[in-house]
Amino acid sequence: MRQGIDRLIPLNDFGDRIISYLRFIRYNGRRPADISLLNDYLYHRKTGQGAHDPLQAYVSDKAFLKDYVTARLGPGHNVPTQAVLGSPAEVQSFDFSDRCAIKPTHLSGPFMLRTAGEPVSREVICSWFDKNHYVWTREKNYRYLTPRVIVEDLIFDRTDNADIKFYCYRGRARMVQLDLGRTGTHERMYYNRDWVKLPFSKGGRPMADGETPRPENLDALLQIADRLSADFEFVRVDLYTDGDTILVGELTHCPGSANSPFIPASAERAASDILFGRV
Repeated sequence: MRQGIDRLIPLNDFGDRIISYLRFIRYNGRRPADISLLNDYLYHRKTGQGAHDPLQAYVSDKAFLKDYVTARLGPGHNVPTQAVLGSPAEVQSFDFSDRCAIKPTHLSGPFMLRTAGEPVSREVICSWFDKNHYVWTREKNYRYLTPRVIVEDLIFDRTDNADIKFYCYRGRARMVQLDLGRTGTHERMYYNRDWVKLPFSKGGRPMADGETPRPENLDALLQIADRLSADFEFVRVDLYTDGDTILVGELTHCPGSANSPFIPASAERAASDILFGRV
């Protein structure tokens, strides 16, 4: 449901620019003026004509993305799908397996994990059908996605997999975000392409202490991120690996909706230089 001033702002390009501008100032503490900085760059991509790219919308759908991944990489890089449910009625009648992950294909963020046959909140799952990620974030690639729910195997039959997220610019992965403990204490680390730790975090998550060993298959992870990003000027490629198999989570076109400040804020310049190949 739209609330506050948002109810008065039209759902069109003009309204998108107003809402995105106001939220950028709120979360970043400044106006979007310097396109050489990451969040400013994302703001301009989010509010520009490039945001209407139909391929961005296609791969934002978590079910359709799997076709794109197979076309780009061949078989074996998608999390196995148990079912795609197209209505609340299908959710109500579906027999969820004892171990599965449940997500809306048309949203970003919500998910449920079932690990031992525990009760599933069908009411919450059904509520996803009434939500549109675009209405809140004004990210156009989500606007016309058909609401569905995808049920998948647990990735590597575990719930504690690290998210390895590659920030890619012009077909090359240049910065890596490592998310740890998403179902508990959620911390982050950032690395460059050579797996040198970078001294900052982002998005309100504390920077994890210590170091995470360089993945033995980092070269393969980078190759996959490069290949999946080739059709986009910028995209974040989210991957999972058990050290051997590499699975694709999602492709994210506007991480944090351009409203994800760096910690410390002064680090945005150095991170942006790495991402845009200026160092």
